[in-house]
Amino acid sequence: MVRCISLPTFQRRLSFARWVLSRRLARTDSSCPHCRAHQTQIAHRKAVILQARRCSTCGLLFRYPKADPCGVSDFYQTRYETFEAGMVTSLPQSSHLQELVTRNFAGSRWDQQSRIKLLTSTHPPPARLLDYGSSWGYFMAQARAAGYEPTGVELTRPRAEFGARALGLHIEAAPDSLDRFPAESFDVIYASHVLEHLPNLYDIFDQLRRLLDRGGTLLVLVPNCDCRTARLLGARWGPFVNEAHTMAFTPEFFRRNLPHHGFASTVVGDGEDDELVIAATAV
Repeated sequence: MVRCISLPTFQRRLSFARWVLSRRLARTDSSCPHCRAHQTQIAHRKAVILQARRCSTCGLLFRYPKADPCGVSDFYQTRYETFEAGMVTSLPQSSHLQELVTRNFAGSRWDQQSRIKLLTSTHPPPARLLDYGSSWGYFMAQARAAGYEPTGVELTRPRAEFGARALGLHIEAAPDSLDRFPAESFDVIYASHVLEHLPNLYDIFDQLRRLLDRGGTLLVLVPNCDCRTARLLGARWGPFVNEAHTMAFTPEFFRRNLPHHGFASTVVGDGEDDELVIAATAV
């Protein structure tokens, strides 16, 4: 069966392949985007030219060539909306939004009640919540209805502006948004499928720990790149590494590294699930 792709998707993939080739030919830096160690090795290959490398120091799997911070910013402001269907959370029609809010998004593609239950099981309301990678705020709106005081940070400015305008939410979109918050501003930080999109992880865990009150909870959801499917397919597994996904996380990475950043009591969900759930306490 031949799978057809749209012209914009083909053009985007071709542009990305050219970028990868140019970076490979330039022999760009292959050090770890978390601990900056230079001892990294090829763990997987994808489409011949793309690599997933593993850091021998911290254990992180990451895409090589690595992401450029300016290029990542441009991607999320201009090209992210054309990414493959099913991997991007679309914006609702304004005419439909009021109905969604009235029924608290129940039964819609933005229904987050299972995630709200996960959140309340790790850190119940009332609590000051930071939704890191909040998109247009559909999770924040449901968390607010559940009794949380939500604030959002979003990489894509159009989504942040939509959430602020349509739902009356506080969503920051500036590159230095996290730096602007005072220390211990939040009781719980929720980061659902955002860490795998970042250009680097140099100081993100220290920053998130700074923003959490002592005893606060960091709740992280990412693709599980050590699940059965990922072990079988390697980098050919869709969520592993691609134009949007720059990092590939495993349970062992979080177990090994979060304690170095001021977190304890890391809880990992079922290691065979495609989605990895991490709950860690700020100490």
